[in-house]
Amino acid sequence: CQLPAGCMFCTHQRDIDSFDYVWSLVSFRLLKSFELCAPGQVESKKNQGQHPAEAVIQRISEKLISIKASSTERMQWLNEALIRIDEGRYHPAWVGMLDSILIRKERNL
Repeated sequence: CQLPAGCMFCTHQRDIDSFDYVWSLVSFRLLKSFELCAPGQVESKKNQGQHPAEAVIQRISEKLISIKASSTERMQWLNEALIRIDEGRYHPAWVGMLDSILIRKERNL
């Protein structure tokens, strides 16, 4: 295991039954969406087909749908995680990268 994105597709990967894990997934999905929208990616996508981040985003979304459908408590975890993301409160595992991307975006405006 070298990259978290690779774990999304690993047959040995198991989801963790916790709010922290759901918050991490939602934060990681946002990070990958920023990667997908990075300058130069639109042109690259036209020439090369699907960007690798798209597959990761799709896989995370599938996991979140499954988590949400599995119980009321897990649905509440997802709702809370989405609220935190809307508020700009990212999971500690991803906050550094997300903040640096957002700072660069603000400087380029």
